[in-house]
Amino acid sequence: MTDAKTALEASRNLAWIANHWPDLEAALTPGGGNALTGMPRTDSTGIPINIHVSDLMREIDDHARHLCLQLIDETHDITDMPPTPAARLHLAAQRYGHWCAADPTTAHTYTDTAHDYREKTRRVLEKPLAPTYLGPCPTPDCDGELYQRGATTRLTCPACHHETDVTTQRAYLAEQMEERLMTLSEITSALVVAGHPVPHSTVRRWASSRRLRHITDGLYKFTDALTLAEHRAARTA
Repeated sequence: MTDAKTALEASRNLAWIANHWPDLEAALTPGGGNALTGMPRTDSTGIPINIHVSDLMREIDDHARHLCLQLIDETHDITDMPPTPAARLHLAAQRYGHWCAADPTTAHTYTDTAHDYREKTRRVLEKPLAPTYLGPCPTPDCDGELYQRGATTRLTCPACHHETDVTTQRAYLAEQMEERLMTLSEITSALVVAGHPVPHSTVRRWASSRRLRHITDGLYKFTDALTLAEHRAARTA
């Protein structure tokens, strides 16, 4: 068992992370690049996704999912897994007494982990976030490019002033990428743009296990990877 002040602080830490989850998603992609290939418009060969942020988000969500599973197993009123990482974090924050009123080891693990993850999240978000590149403007003959700034869902082309939203633009990109072949690094980035971020290590495992079929010369079909990512999201929902 821990004192009330420490317990409440841990709850607030988890809620703070949940409220900033859209900011973490925005931090995944450093911005700039060609969303139709998933690679930047530069000579850089680095992966255009912040692997550190991606791994941190997965680590936090795994922890939140573990806490929610404990509530499902050990309480009578929680029966379903919340559908999103933010919702899982909010539930774990709201039910902080389940852990903080338990034995000292359980209580300290809950409070210490909440503090550690908030600090890691804060350090990531303190870095200035570049706009997220969401591909070329869909308007015919327009050379403009669309960027998402922060958690906004509305997009405006700076060249022709065409307006759209993130969901529509991602659907347009998915259609354009349907037959494209990409490297594993390009696939990792393109999945972020398509709204299904997956750690690069997972993409590599798909390839090594042949779940993601190699087409030719180190290239794979993006839509095959997108299908795997969608199935992965459905399993973990």
